[in-house]
Amino acid sequence: MDKKHNELNDDSIFKLCIKYFVPTFIGSVVVVLYNIVDRFFVGKISEKALAGAGVAFYIVMIFIAFAMLVGVGSGAVVSIRLGQKKGEEAEKILGNTITIFAILGIVLYILMMINLDTILLYSGANAETLPYAKTYLEIIMYAILPLFFSYGLTNVLNAAGTPRVAMFSMMVGAITNIILDYVAVVILHTGIEGTAYATLIGNILSAIFVMYFIIAGKFPIKINLFGYKLEETSSLKLKLRNMKLSCPVVKDILSIGMSPFLLQMASSLVGLVTNKIVETNGGTYGVAVMTIINSYLPVMTMTVYSVAQAIQPIIGFNYGAENYRRVRKALLIAVAMGLFSAAIFWIVVMLIPRELILFFNEKSTVEGLYEGIKALRIYFSLVIPASLGIIIPNYYQSTGRPRYAVILNLLRQVVIFLLVIVIFSRIWKLDGVWYAQPFTDLLFAIVLLIFLYVELRKLKRKEEEKLKKFIWLNFNMENFYLDDNVGIEKNIAVELFLTDDEIKNGTTKIVKYEKTELISKYNYINDTEEIESQTVEYEKEILIPPNVEEGTIYKFIGFGNCFEDIDEKIQQGDLYVFILRGDKNDKNFISRR
Repeated sequence: MDKKHNELNDDSIFKLCIKYFVPTFIGSVVVVLYNIVDRFFVGKISEKALAGAGVAFYIVMIFIAFAMLVGVGSGAVVSIRLGQKKGEEAEKILGNTITIFAILGIVLYILMMINLDTILLYSGANAETLPYAKTYLEIIMYAILPLFFSYGLTNVLNAAGTPRVAMFSMMVGAITNIILDYVAVVILHTGIEGTAYATLIGNILSAIFVMYFIIAGKFPIKINLFGYKLEETSSLKLKLRNMKLSCPVVKDILSIGMSPFLLQMASSLVGLVTNKIVETNGGTYGVAVMTIINSYLPVMTMTVYSVAQAIQPIIGFNYGAENYRRVRKALLIAVAMGLFSAAIFWIVVMLIPRELILFFNEKSTVEGLYEGIKALRIYFSLVIPASLGIIIPNYYQSTGRPRYAVILNLLRQVVIFLLVIVIFSRIWKLDGVWYAQPFTDLLFAIVLLIFLYVELRKLKRKEEEKLKKFIWLNFNMENFYLDDNVGIEKNIAVELFLTDDEIKNGTTKIVKYEKTELISKYNYINDTEEIESQTVEYEKEILIPPNVEEGTIYKFIGFGNCFEDIDEKIQQGDLYVFILRGDKNDKNFISRR
C-alpha cells in the first residue's frame, strides 16, 4: 500500500500513464477481440448471419453498460479512498461491488429471457436476421455474470494498482475465444451458435482468473509475458463481511458509475434506434454495414478509454490527496494521448476502408461494399475531436463528480445525436445516418473544450489555495518544534517565499533576521560588570540552489552561498531558513513536520 501511495504521489505523471496504459490497452484490445473475432467468423457464414449478430450486439452493449455502472463507479471510489489512505473502506467497496454484480446479473437474465423476441424485433431484426440474432443471444446471456466479474472489475483492479491482472484475465478469455471460434466455424461448421459458445467459455475463464486473485489475494505461480509480470499480491482482498450491502457505499458507487452507465446505455439504445433506421432505409445490407462500423468503433473508443482508465487511479488518488498540480498535469496528458490514439485510428480508416470492409464480410455484395467504404469514411471523419467525449467525462468520474459527466454524456448521446440522426435520415435517407455522427462529434467537441478550459482554471486556483493551507509556517508562537525533542527559537528563524521558477532554477535572496546577543558593559569607576541582552539585526545574501524541497528547513552556514539540508542537528544560535510557498499574509494555518 505504501509503495503504491508513494508511486502515485511522487513518480512522473507521464511514466505512470504509460505504466498503467500499456496493460490497460492490451486488456482493452482483448475486449475488442471478442467482438472482432466473432464478427470475423460470423461473416464467413453469411451476410444475414453478420447482420443478425449486429442486432444482438446492442443488447450485449446493454450488459456492458451495467458492468460499467458498477465497475467504473467502484474503481473511482477505490482510487479516492486509497488516496485518502482508507484501505479498509476500499475493501468494503470491493465486497459491495461483487454483491451488486450478482444481483444485477440474475435480474437481467430473467428480464431478457421473458421478452427476447420482442426486444430483438424492436432492435432492428427482420424475418431474415431474427433466427440468427436469437440463437446467438440466447447463449450469450449465460455470460452476463462472468462478464460482470471479468470486465466489470477491471477498473477496481486498476485502482488497486494491479492493472496487469486485468490484462492477463482478458487475454485468457480472448485467446480461448479465438481458438474455439476457429474450431466451431472452420472445423465443426456449427454456425453462429458455435461463436456464441466460444465467447461464453472465454468469459467464464476470464472471470475465474479475476475472482481467484481477489479472493486469495495472490497467485500461486509467477507469470511473465513479454516482460510484463503479473502482480503477485493484491492490495485489496475480498472478505465475506464486506459483501453485505451498505447504503452509503452503494450510493457512492452508483452515483459515480451513473455517467458511464448512461453513456453506454444511451449508446446502446441509440444504436437500437439507429439500427431500425438503417434497416428501414438500407435493408439487410445496410444493417451489415452498420455492424461492421460497430465492429471498428470499439477499436477507437477502447483505445481512448484505455487512456482514461490508465489515468483514473492517478487522477483519483491525487485528487483525494489534494495534489491538484499533478491532477492538472495528468488531465492534460490524458487529453493529448487520447487525441493521438484517435488520430492513428483515423489515418488507418481513411487509407484502407475497402480492406476493412472485406475483412468482416468477404461475401459482401457490390452494393454493400460501395456503401461500406462510403460509410466508414464519413462516420469516422471527425473521430479525433470525438476522443474528448471519453477523456473529459471520465475525468469527472475519477474526481468523484459524476453529475458533470452525466450531463455531458446525455447531451451528446441523446440530445444532440438523436435529434441530428432523425432529421438527417429524413433528408438524406441512409447517407443521413453516416453524416449524423461526425456532425454530433463537432458540436460536442466545442462544448467539451469549454468545460476543459473551466476545469483547468479551477485546478489552478485549488492548487494555489492548497499551498496556502499546508505549507505556511506560523511564527507567532514562542518556539517552532521540529518534533517532540527539537525546538527552534523564534528569533533565529527566517522565512522565505519562492515562486515556481525560483524553486526550479534557484535564486539569490537577501535574508534579514534578528539574533539575541549578550552585551557586556564594564563600569571602571565601580569596577563592576553588567550583562545585558540585546537584539541585533543581521543581513545576509544567500544563494538558494535549484529544486529545493518545499517546506524543508535549511541551515545557513557561513557568509557565502553554502546551504545544507538538515534534520535534527539543530544548534542554538545558528540561522535556519525555512523554504516556504504560499500567501505570506495568511497566518491562519500552522504546519508541523
